[in-house]
Amino acid sequence: MFLALRQLRFARGRMLVIGLVVALMAALVVIVTGFTNGLTADTISAIRTMPASHVVFSADATSAQFSRSLVDRDMLEAWQTRLGDDVVPFGTTIAHGRTDAGADVEFALFGVEPGSFVAPRVEAGSPVGDERGVVISREIADDGVAIGDVLVVDRLGVELPIVGITGEASFGHVAAAYSSLDIWRQLRFGLPGGGVPTPVAFQQSTALAIRGDPGDADRLDAQVGTQTMTRSESFAGAPGYSGETMIMNTIRIFLYVISALVVGAFFVVLVQQRRGEIALLKAVGAGPGYVVRTLLAEILCLLVPSVLAGCAVAWLTGVVVQRTVPFEQRPVSVAVAAVLLVATGLAAVVVTARRAASVDPLVALGLNR
Repeated sequence: MFLALRQLRFARGRMLVIGLVVALMAALVVIVTGFTNGLTADTISAIRTMPASHVVFSADATSAQFSRSLVDRDMLEAWQTRLGDDVVPFGTTIAHGRTDAGADVEFALFGVEPGSFVAPRVEAGSPVGDERGVVISREIADDGVAIGDVLVVDRLGVELPIVGITGEASFGHVAAAYSSLDIWRQLRFGLPGGGVPTPVAFQQSTALAIRGDPGDADRLDAQVGTQTMTRSESFAGAPGYSGETMIMNTIRIFLYVISALVVGAFFVVLVQQRRGEIALLKAVGAGPGYVVRTLLAEILCLLVPSVLAGCAVAWLTGVVVQRTVPFEQRPVSVAVAAVLLVATGLAAVVVTARRAASVDPLVALGLNR
């Protein structure tokens, strides 16, 4: 450790440059992680906060289930016969409208049964009821929509009074709103001008939410033509979720690899420059283990402060940008990113350190000079 600190102090200019690069890489990784979390929350937060353990879709919806699935009354009754009130239907659709105050609103409407376990808790106003009322999420309220406003849905002309406000919730990068299932069916299947949907439409829902253990779900799925997923598995059925997650995670993986390569490349140069010093250490009796420990201590003293500084910069950046873009800071995510950056940097250095430990001590005696 003494030699490691001495080298850091002696070559502080080079070490400062390496530390700055590592800090920037750490900041970039944490910022990308924050964007990944933010985009994920902006896509599926309304589903992620739903108090359900499983979601049931129709079997014919093999992708984008929240857009393509339709569950009829026979499917619902089959599941309710087994699980009773622990199964409730809900619907999802994207709609556009304008309030009587002139505010344009794009919203993801969730149709729920009033009083069911998937109905949202309100922060202000009234909960979802059987009447023609809508509970909006905090994001919509922040855009100037208030309780008492009337939302007129485009194309259909359906008027929906705002009766309550719930917490933050979004779906497919659109702020969520909640109504009764019948209102959702009118928007999902209604005709232009406010035409009433057919009676069959009032037997449909997008999916079923299950609370608790569904039992032998595969058997019932085969009988009634449904497919059951855990809530986390159902996220892939949200618009854009799979593609966005794959892209952002790929970027994060490449950043970890690049960070390891950068640290490894810097360290290769440093070890090459200190080849004579390492050989001299071995010539006076230092074993390979001592050399490896000294080099790892040196890089660890460099990596940890640099990564922590980069994470701090990224955290402050997130505090600023999360007000305008989908960005979500999680202490656990930042901690994991910091640990991985240090671990990958050390892993890249281990190979170089082992090669340095094999330097012939005769080099220090001038054998190769």
